[in-house]
Amino acid sequence: LYAELAETIAEVELSIGLGNEAYQLASSAIAALAAAGTDTPNRLILVAARSAVSASRHEHAAKLLNGLAGSDEPEVEALRGLIEQERGRYDEAIRLLESAVSRMRGRAADDGVAFKARLD
Repeated sequence: LYAELAETIAEVELSIGLGNEAYQLASSAIAALAAAGTDTPNRLILVAARSAVSASRHEHAAKLLNGLAGSDEPEVEALRGLIEQERGRYDEAIRLLESAVSRMRGRAADDGVAFKARLD
């Protein structure tokens, strides 16, 4: 229950520009789940990674996404693209972002990840 509530609050914090606070909350929830010996839901890891990117903690975001190595979600691809952009690896960033945007083409304009991927 704590993890679900933390995920929801972190999403709200992220949506109002509080990336650092969202990252701290999502990270705390991930740590609590690990301490309890419970698997962390992918969606909480994604919220933590999005928050880390928003808070300019790109290496932390990359580490979180590495835990989703088998994930084929376009959100993961978009976040990887944003991280590569910040690292100055523009060719790889463009490839990842173009792929993610094409896969998220039908998403609503208020989808934060899709919107950011389209802008970048």
